[in-house]
Amino acid sequence: MNYLKRALQALFLFAIIWLTIQNYDVKANLKLFTKEIQDASVILVIFFSILIGVIITAFFSAWKEFKSSLNVKRHAKENKKIGKDLELASSNLQLANNEIDRLKLENEKLQTEISTLKEILKTPGKSIESESTRYLDF
Repeated sequence: MNYLKRALQALFLFAIIWLTIQNYDVKANLKLFTKEIQDASVILVIFFSILIGVIITAFFSAWKEFKSSLNVKRHAKENKKIGKDLELASSNLQLANNEIDRLKLENEKLQTEISTLKEILKTPGKSIESESTRYLDF
């Protein structure tokens, strides 16, 4: 769409120039590299100058767009790789959280057992009923 817009702008500019110098009868002598064009119309000189400018601009715009698309593809690949790495890290984090929760539960059970054993040691002659010491009697 951008190229079409630029081409239409160039055609519109050419039409303005054409209408401006339509009755201008001055002829130009052009020298292109080794060849010389005698009595060339000024409107043709302007037309070909604009045409060459449009071609050069289109070439560099296409080159810039090509490089930009390569960058986009490269960044998309990097983003995909980073996404996979993050997904893997997230699953590892979930596994670690599950392990921490399991260890906390185990720690709580051991703490209750330790406190029960401390009570037993404080009162050696009494029987204390708990899950871990239900059948112990000193």
